[in-house]
Amino acid sequence: MKRKAETYNEAVYAVVHGSGVPIKQLAARAGIAESTLYNCANPNMEEPALARKHIIPLTLATRNFEILDFFEEQCGRVAYELPAADCPLSEIAKEVSTVTRKFGVLLLRVSQALENDGRVDGEELAGIRAAGTALHRGLARLLAVAEREANG
Repeated sequence: MKRKAETYNEAVYAVVHGSGVPIKQLAARAGIAESTLYNCANPNMEEPALARKHIIPLTLATRNFEILDFFEEQCGRVAYELPAADCPLSEIAKEVSTVTRKFGVLLLRVSQALENDGRVDGEELAGIRAAGTALHRGLARLLAVAEREANG
């Protein structure tokens, strides 16, 4: 499993150096000089000089969300990519029903774990996060399809 960036500097470094996209291409996409981008991604800088306006182009060019993930983590929030509304509403509703049922079972197991030893271990927590993300994605997809159906 990939280690999460613990600092903003680490997140910027990971996007610039760990995405497999050439620095020259990233700099052009962000509209800054290569040397500026290298300096922004220097992990020894006290605060990277990456302007807010550069974060979105870099994220889109690399499909690396570490900077955004860092901000979300620091703010106690999560985000996920919105799915495309590409199937009938009835199929999405069935999928969300299944995801919701699985999430309920997982919550029951966590509740049982708490009853047994008063804690949730790392493996159980990872399962909770995965189920919650799946549920959110399913609901987002359901809403997108419902909106598409309503707008015709």
